This record gives sequence, structure tokens and C-alpha cells, in this order.
Amino acid sequence: IGPVFDHGDGALERFLGATVDYDQLPIDTGPEAGRVGLYHMAWEMPSFDELAALHQRLATHGVEITGYSDGQCNVMFLDPDGNELEAIWEPSADEMAALEGKELPQLPR
Repeated sequence: IGPVFDHGDGALERFLGATVDYDQLPIDTGPEAGRVGLYHMAWEMPSFDELAALHQRLATHGVEITGYSDGQCNVMFLDPDGNELEAIWEPSADEMAALEGKELPQLPR
């Protein structure tokens, strides 16, 4: 088990790995009392276009979208078991330079 974070409200977040990054799996107590196990998993998409295509597929298939983060290019949604999944695109340094003076692209909400 990797790092453990105490949120101060009784919720502990445990990561499988030595560092906290998008390739780590948080094993959490979850939002529901008595539920222990995988609560949230995220992965990085290679481009905004691929994130947008995934977002469209989720919408087309009626997947429950649980939210978006302000200031990031992401979508959070539930799998059939109720686990929250997140797909995120984080621009590279070159992509950020190309976006200078512009806002990050956003998915339709």
C-alpha cells in the first residue's frame, strides 16, 4: 500500500503505489457508511479530442455523469457497480504554451 491521507472527517484515502498520480488506485472507505473498496479511479487521455469522443460515447449510452472539475478538462462518471471513474486530459508543456492567453477547452455540460 502506498500513501494514506486522512481527510480529517473520518475518511481515509489509500493509494496502491509509492506516489499519488493518475495511475494509482485509491482504495477508500467511500461516501457510503460501511462501504470499503475501490471508490475512484482516474486515467489520463492522450488528447482533448479523445476525451471529447469518450464524453460523447458516455452521453450516447446514457452513462451517469457525476461531474466535471472547474479548471480541468475531465469528466467523472459511474461504472455499472457505482464506482466513480474519471477521464482527464492534462495538456503537456507544449500544449500549454500553445494555449497561452486562452482558456482550456471544455466539454459540453
